[in-house]
Order: sequence, then structure tokens, then C-alpha cells
Amino acid sequence: MATWAAVISATVAAIALIFTGLVAFWDIETARDQLTQSQKDAERKKREQASMVTIWPETDSNGQMYGVVANRSRDPVSGVDLFLRWRDESGEYHFHLGTIPPCTRMNIKSQAAHLTTEALYDKDLTRRVAHQNLIILRMSFTDSTASIWSRDSLHLREMPVEKGEVDSFSKNWEEHLLRVAKSRHLFDPKVIENCGREA
Repeated sequence: MATWAAVISATVAAIALIFTGLVAFWDIETARDQLTQSQKDAERKKREQASMVTIWPETDSNGQMYGVVANRSRDPVSGVDLFLRWRDESGEYHFHLGTIPPCTRMNIKSQAAHLTTEALYDKDLTRRVAHQNLIILRMSFTDSTASIWSRDSLHLREMPVEKGEVDSFSKNWEEHLLRVAKSRHLFDPKVIENCGREA
């Protein structure tokens, strides 16, 4: 009888141990799921403003292509650098736009060629590209949390802070930035309705 009691007691203990193991496993899986969800939510929150800053091409009434850049967020984005290409020009051209206010869309047309960094050295650029199609290849910008992002027509990537794409390499940089600031009317800035929503 004592043997049966020991067997029953051992069986109950084994079942309790298995049950405890299952509960512990369930708790670990639940904690892991919660952590994964928390990380996804944090990543979504981090990308929230950046996902509302976009670029795309449009065509004017004369059939000339130009680039559009828009900030649909309720906060400004700063340090905006655009990387452009014209149809008949090789290479890409850098244009430091500066800050895009909240809820604002801007048109970047060939008439802005004189504002590219390269125009400081290539005095004939503006004439050559005046009637060429322009496309924004990609852009980089800093969001309201000081994260730096790179966007092209398909992807949005966070960039390491120490590897920003553009340095103040021109000896005429301050003069260049002043020219851009004085020429912002060229970009035909418009207020975006339904601000604060992803494109």
C-alpha cells in the first residue's frame, strides 16, 4: 500500500512539474510576444513622422517632368538634402533645401538648377537643364527627434548620425544657403490638407 501511495505521490508530483513547466513556457512565450509587439510599436512610432515625408514626380502642362517633395507631418523636417538628375546630364546633383515646414508641399523644377551645389562650379548648368525633365532620386532629412532618414521612391531608411550624406564642403556654402533661402518662392509651397496622415 505504501508503494502505491509513493507511486501516486510521484505521479502527482511529475504532473505538477509538467504543469509548472507548461505554465513557465507559456509565460516566456507571452513575454516574448509582448516584447516583439512592443519593439514593433516603438519602430512604428519612430518612423511615424519620416513616413509622412515623401517625394514623387509630376508633369507640368508643357509635359516637362519635375519633382515634388512633401511633409505631411505636423512637425517641420530639417537638413533636407535632395539628390537630383536631369534627363541629359550624367551623374546626380545635390540641392540643400533646408527646412520643410509642417503640412507643406514644394515643387522642385529645373529653374532651381542654379541652387544646386554643382552650380557653384558649373556656371553653364542652369542653361543646359532649363528645359530638361528633372527627377528627385532620393532625399535625406532630419525628423523632429533628430533621427536622420534617407528616402527614395520605394524605401525609407534610418541613417547612422555619423554618416550624413552631405558635408559643408563648399567654401561658398553660406552664400549658397542664403541663395536657397531667398529663392524659396520658386518652389511654389502649398499647404497640404489632411495633414498628419501617411500618403
